[in-house]
Amino acid sequence: AGKEPKRIATGRLLGASMLGRMAGRLEHLTLEGDRVLVRPVDPADAARAFELLSGKEEILRWLVWQGPANDSELELRFARWRTDSDDEEAETADDFNLAICDRETLELVGGISVRFRGHPGQGDLGYWIGRDSWGLGFATEAVRLVTWLCFHHLGASVLYGWVFVGNDASRKVLEKNGYVLTHTARGKIEKGGRVVDEWYLALSRWDWEHLEESFVPRTVELRPESLPGSGHGPR
Repeated sequence: AGKEPKRIATGRLLGASMLGRMAGRLEHLTLEGDRVLVRPVDPADAARAFELLSGKEEILRWLVWQGPANDSELELRFARWRTDSDDEEAETADDFNLAICDRETLELVGGISVRFRGHPGQGDLGYWIGRDSWGLGFATEAVRLVTWLCFHHLGASVLYGWVFVGNDASRKVLEKNGYVLTHTARGKIEKGGRVVDEWYLALSRWDWEHLEESFVPRTVELRPESLPGSGHGPR
């Protein structure tokens, strides 16, 4: 329940029920909050992302990934923002790789991804924010926007995030959005020659729907791919 966000009409619009069912096969999306705008990554983001990540141990120490060797590596990573299921009958994509931008300047400040591959309906969230943008609420709002997308349009039953033990800031981002610490996995991964414990925080659809503070984005643009037989190709 609650108010609906303003929708930016681009491409062919679908009715509300059809949009919810088909939204996983998206040609494009934009989600806008008070502070950030979330959109698909693009190869043109590579140079800026490399600047924010390269050699930034204060960020990379908390990521499973070791970081990019060069901006060309990021160009390849950003060439596809959506990875579709191998099942041609599936109505949702498996993984989404999205950019976090300052809503006022539209400058890239970080990234957020959600992965469903191998565990349909259960989304694994990951995110990072450039050092200069810490403490501004960007990560918290980006997680809130993507959580809304996953439950409202992508049919997720549960979302979760793995956080390195000691990364209190990232844990708080999830907790501010209703995610709950359910357990700590000891020695879950190895990075840089050391064994790392991880916190597991999760949020179910039921709990999300019953959060005290309801949330909808300021604006939403969801541009679905054409339905079979519609005669409309991607635009």
